[in-house]
Amino acid sequence: MTMKNAEPKLARLAKAAVVALLFFLLSFLTAPACAAAARETVRVGIFPLGQFMGWDENGKACGYAVDYLEKIAEFTHWKYEYVDCQNWETGKDMLEAGQLDLLAPAQRTEKLLERFDFSSISMGIEAAAIYTNADREDLLYEDFDTLGGIQYGIPANTSFASGFLQDYCPAHGLSPTVAEYSNTTALLEALEARQVDAIVTNILFASDEVKLLGWFSPVQVYFIAQKGNSTLLSPLNNALTTLMVREPNFMSQLESKYFPLFSNTQFTYEEQQYIKSLPTVTVGYEVNHAPLSDQDKKTGEFVGVTRDI
Repeated sequence: MTMKNAEPKLARLAKAAVVALLFFLLSFLTAPACAAAARETVRVGIFPLGQFMGWDENGKACGYAVDYLEKIAEFTHWKYEYVDCQNWETGKDMLEAGQLDLLAPAQRTEKLLERFDFSSISMGIEAAAIYTNADREDLLYEDFDTLGGIQYGIPANTSFASGFLQDYCPAHGLSPTVAEYSNTTALLEALEARQVDAIVTNILFASDEVKLLGWFSPVQVYFIAQKGNSTLLSPLNNALTTLMVREPNFMSQLESKYFPLFSNTQFTYEEQQYIKSLPTVTVGYEVNHAPLSDQDKKTGEFVGVTRDI
């Protein structure tokens, strides 16, 4: 091949290489836009469940579950459509009917396993709790002598109710008077109206309006999806696994944010009586020694790291 014949061929090769390079670079520039356009929208059921999930004053979904889902979206790149499903029972029916894609929190029971597929990794913990009104100073945590003589509201036909009547009460010598309610809304309304002294419900309903008297039967809870929906569950499970490996403390941090009750020490009646019997201890502190110790200029109270410890 002569140089004269080779020059046009080399020019064509160079031109083809430039075109290929441009296409390669263009693919990187357009990939994020294409990915964003193709992001899957996942319909998630939301119903009032204390700090676990619900709606804020602006009608926006909020709570533990929402923060968890938004974290998962960092790996799945999902968008969410949060759908009001009123309550847990309606949510399950909507999920089964294909009106939702994802729902939580679900215990791994035989009945639910027959109807739905579960995430491979737990997304939290729930338990049965005994709550009373926050201003009931006459009722104290695990004061079983008093708790045996009050009236309880319980949710009809639930594992919480059966656990309370069949396990918790016999174990602590309680013979309670109970009234059954068909749903949690009615149960909470009965407590607020003082129709009952205490209720047995999900511990996830923890709030400033109620006081914990006891809890039992902690279990792990999961996301659930329609049977056979591997298109959704496969990326969900991958995301949960990745999150657990990369940020092993994420769940505990989220629990501390929304449910400080889980980590706060609850003193029993006997312990509270013992604390009341102790003498007052006078402690001296040094002012103008921040951040270790100082005096609040407005209240005059002792503040600083030493007091916190």
